[in-house]
Amino acid sequence: MSHPTSVCDSGSFNLNGPAEELHRLDMIPVVIGIVGHRDIPEDDEEKITIAIEKKLRDIMQECPSSPIYLLTALAEGADRLAVRAAERIKNSASSGLTNRAPFGSAQLKIGAILPLPVLEYQKDFSSATSLQEFEDMLERSDWHYEPNIKSISVAKSGFRDECYRANGLFIARHSQLIIACWDGVHKGMVGGTSDMVHFALNGLDQAKPRSSNITDFPDTRPVTHIFTWRTMTEEECPKDMDPGDVDELFPSYQWATAGVSSEPNKDEKERWRDIRARFDEFNRAVLHESSKSADPFKKERSYLFGQKSVGKETIEAIPLEKLDGKSHVSAGIYGAAEALSMKAQHRRARSINAILIMSGIALLTEQFYSGPFHVWGWLMLSITAGTLAVAVYWWIRWKRLEPRYLDYRSLAEASRVQFFWHLAGIKDCVADHYLRGQRDDIEWIRQAMLVQQLPLLRTSKTLDQQKAISLCKSHWIDDQKNYFGGSANKAALNRRKFGVWSKRALLMLSLAIFVAIVTLISDVIVTSYFSEFDRAGLFYLIWLYGAFFAVSALFRVYLEIKVFAENANRYQHMKLYFEYSEHLISEQEANGLESCKPLFIEVGKQALAENSDWLLFHRQRPVYVPI
Repeated sequence: MSHPTSVCDSGSFNLNGPAEELHRLDMIPVVIGIVGHRDIPEDDEEKITIAIEKKLRDIMQECPSSPIYLLTALAEGADRLAVRAAERIKNSASSGLTNRAPFGSAQLKIGAILPLPVLEYQKDFSSATSLQEFEDMLERSDWHYEPNIKSISVAKSGFRDECYRANGLFIARHSQLIIACWDGVHKGMVGGTSDMVHFALNGLDQAKPRSSNITDFPDTRPVTHIFTWRTMTEEECPKDMDPGDVDELFPSYQWATAGVSSEPNKDEKERWRDIRARFDEFNRAVLHESSKSADPFKKERSYLFGQKSVGKETIEAIPLEKLDGKSHVSAGIYGAAEALSMKAQHRRARSINAILIMSGIALLTEQFYSGPFHVWGWLMLSITAGTLAVAVYWWIRWKRLEPRYLDYRSLAEASRVQFFWHLAGIKDCVADHYLRGQRDDIEWIRQAMLVQQLPLLRTSKTLDQQKAISLCKSHWIDDQKNYFGGSANKAALNRRKFGVWSKRALLMLSLAIFVAIVTLISDVIVTSYFSEFDRAGLFYLIWLYGAFFAVSALFRVYLEIKVFAENANRYQHMKLYFEYSEHLISEQEANGLESCKPLFIEVGKQALAENSDWLLFHRQRPVYVPI
């Protein structure tokens, strides 16, 4: 969702200050959009400003490790009251009146998203005073974006209203919360406040119906309704609300018997709070790693766009100075997500091994105690090992290693696709093709991808189209072909190796059953005919039965977690897919970038689909204690 593409070219971006003061490009900002009436009575302005300020402070307190963006169109009325509220917070933070570590006054940023070019937009303001206020706020904003619109288009009937609607939808789509200063009256005016509230609660895609994926869940947003009168208030306004009163509005999904989350008993308020919490968890991890190193994710970013060697061939680095800000943001988030995912994966793997070892010790020592060595020390060792296994399991749950490994890996892959789409000049957003059917605790990944679409840090240089094709091929298509090829070979080797051990585990289980039968027969014979016979040997047979059974079960658990066979098949399929895609792109390369774009789009969609399947598959196979 953007400004009307039929009348808008690429917009212009202005940053009021050094780029590094905006926010770390490896962090995910929490975005708050403001919509509201222009004609708010002057006597009510302070009440509205205080209500907006309180909501902003609540979000800052809820997400202390995250940069916060306030998106506003700087129209008269509510938009500017929101700027006043934000500036109060920023000034109080910089003067030491609030403690916003680790950001201080830098946590909250004001971004102005204008519906029209500045010179055209200025015509809509009612007085010289209003115009001066707009210019002052525009200068004080941290950054602003204005679309490039052909002057001939502005004269078209209804065009300005369409631009206001498109601007409001853009702000809403890229926000995780919308503050609406609204009188509660649904008027249906194109681009008006009630128009935006309606689409936020019922689906932003209703304003621009999709030609595909029409059965996906509506793309909704929570709305903080701050009640306000208007200078021309309608009679049907709610009579039980005063200016500044706040009501939290959430999508009702009247067509559903329950909420859209797959998690039982989770309502929309909790769902969106969890999305912001996942943002903050990611950002907190980024800050933690950054406290130990000046650039902790340099290696991962370099893997995405740096110079690399494949055999005897050296592949040149992608010139980042010629890419726009969206590419920089995608690269930054990719590097952080990849590094944090690998860290969680390694800790998870070590923890799984610890659980299996402790579980094995617990089972075997318990068999010692129940069998030939009925000594309390064996029982204590068994209890201790079992307790440690359970403790490690709960430590994994507490640290959220499983979801962090899976979610960050998925975020990294989605950011990789978005980066190369930016490189190829493709305007599609990954969020429109990724996890569209999911509205549970992985919705935050889609929201993080939407944030990457904010227009930031534009550069004046552009990349040659043929160079863009070459770089996408070498750094994306070839790289992924080689990755999946190597992973497929490794997974196939592991499948063969552990397939042998799987057969051995089955043999152990068969031996356990055989030993159990021998033990049973021996016990019956000894009891019936040789009552004076020493039965100690039977206890060894019992222990051997339990040991074989335990080792077999533990090994099957290990194979179930590692899923070598499934991975081998998946990697081989993706290797062949990227090989074929490389062949098709090579055939179209001479025809220019426009001929290759559809192929890059399809490759991205396939990569996203594969990653989505991988994510959902592994989320259904969580780590557990096998005792």
